[in-house]
Amino acid sequence: MDEAIELVRAQAEGGKRRAWDALARLPARHGRVDEAIEVLRPYLADWFLIEALAEASEGHGRDEEVVELLRPAVEDKMHAGEPWNAVIVMGRVLDRQGQVDEAFDLL
Repeated sequence: MDEAIELVRAQAEGGKRRAWDALARLPARHGRVDEAIEVLRPYLADWFLIEALAEASEGHGRDEEVVELLRPAVEDKMHAGEPWNAVIVMGRVLDRQGQVDEAFDLL
């Protein structure tokens, strides 16, 4: 797996957006969620990578942390008048946490 990660990392550092997505999901599938979160942390203004963060972290008990990471992106997007993806992803993560009312209010 480490070899695969290095191959994908080279593509990501070359500017390939889908490679950042893969670079997060690959270690997450093997329980290395810390790596996935750290890889995506600098890119949370990108709607595509926000989605990757939510999916890579699913089922790993990190939803509270993911909500806190998403909160600034959601607020920025709402102020800019383009909230849809960030808000939907945050709503999904809140729902996973059992915070259905908060997810509903947000959406």
